[in-house]
Amino acid sequence: MREILFFFLVSAVMLVSSCKHEVDVAVEPAISFGTQVKPIISANCTQSGCHGPVNPQRFQLLTYDDVIQHGGVANTDPVDTKLYQVIVGKKEDVMPPSPYSPLDDSQIKVILLWMRQGAKNN
Repeated sequence: MREILFFFLVSAVMLVSSCKHEVDVAVEPAISFGTQVKPIISANCTQSGCHGPVNPQRFQLLTYDDVIQHGGVANTDPVDTKLYQVIVGKKEDVMPPSPYSPLDDSQIKVILLWMRQGAKNN
């Protein structure tokens, strides 16, 4: 009985402590900025008055270079980037802001995996 209780306790701790956005780069297919990441950013970050071409707030997120520069993507752990922090709500300014819907787990996973794969302009 103790073994079963111990097993369930250890399993519960592991489940609670795991990150739902963790990805294994070795087994995931290559992520393309142009066909997978950019469409997510375009659909969620470039709405009028946000980071699009018309009246952008602070900066634009229209190109690869924009995302690298303003998302703080280069040369750092992806979970420490400004881009990741704002899309998962770890920063004060969660993006996209209300009334827009937050990115879903699959969109966040694509962006995280792209960064873990080197954030290539492909």
